[in-house]
Amino acid sequence: MTHERLTRLREPLVGRAVYRARSRRGMEVWVAPMPDFARTAAVLGVRFGALDTRLAAGGLLPLGTAHFLEHVMFQKEDGDVFAVYDARGAAGNAFTTWTWTGFVFTCCEDAEANLDTLLGAVRRFEVDAAGVDRERRIIAREIAAYADDPAWRGYVALLRALYRRHPVREDIAGTPASIARIDAALLAEVHARRYHPRNLVLAVAGPLAAGRVLARADALGRSGGRGGRNRRAPHPEPRSLRRREVREALPIARPHVWLGVKD
Repeated sequence: MTHERLTRLREPLVGRAVYRARSRRGMEVWVAPMPDFARTAAVLGVRFGALDTRLAAGGLLPLGTAHFLEHVMFQKEDGDVFAVYDARGAAGNAFTTWTWTGFVFTCCEDAEANLDTLLGAVRRFEVDAAGVDRERRIIAREIAAYADDPAWRGYVALLRALYRRHPVREDIAGTPASIARIDAALLAEVHARRYHPRNLVLAVAGPLAAGRVLARADALGRSGGRGGRNRRAPHPEPRSLRRREVREALPIARPHVWLGVKD
C-alpha cells in the first residue's frame, strides 16, 4: 500500500503533520496536507545548479548549463507547459540557483492534473536544435538585462571579489560566449543524468492527501537510467580574498553598497 511508505513528522512551527516518503523510482517526496486551504502549491527540485560545473569525470560544462536546461524544459512536442497551466487557471514558474533548479505551480483546482503535468514535464526532454537556438536568444537577452541591473551587478562583483576560484563567482545564466557552446545533445545528456528520479525532490502543500501525492510520484517514469543522485565534489578555494574592494561606475542616482564576509 502507498501509505506504508509514508513517515509522519511534526512541523516545528505550527505543529502540522508533514509526511515524508520515497517514490518507487527513488524520488524524495514531502507532503504537508492542509485540508482547510483552497490553494495547492508544489515545487519539484533538481539537485543540479550553477555550481555543478562537471557532468562526470570529463571536462567542464559551459557556464549557464543548468539555467539553460531549466529554460527548455517547458518546451514539449505537444505544446508549451505554461499554456497547459493557464488553461486550468494555474500559475507555473521555474528558477535556477547555484545549487539547484526548481519548477513550481500554484492552483485552486485540478491539483492532481497539474501535479501530473509538472512531473511529466520534468521527466521528458523533447527539445530540438531549433528550440535550443530560440531559447539561446532569449537567455542572451536575459543576460543583457541583468547586466543593466545595478543590484545584480553589485552582488556579482562582491562574489567575484570574495572568491578566487569557486564557481559561485560566475553568473548563474552564464555568458553569451558560454551559452553559444550549449546544444541539444549536451542538454539531453545532462537531463538523462541529473533529472533522474533519485536526484529529484517533490514538495507539496495544500488540500491533497499524502497518499495521493505519493501515488502520482510513483507514476513518474525514469528519465534515462544512466543518472542518479548528484554527489557534488567540493571546490578548492583559498581563504584569502581575491580583492578587498571593487567599484563600478554606473549612471544611477542612488549608489548600491555591498559588504561581504568570506567564511
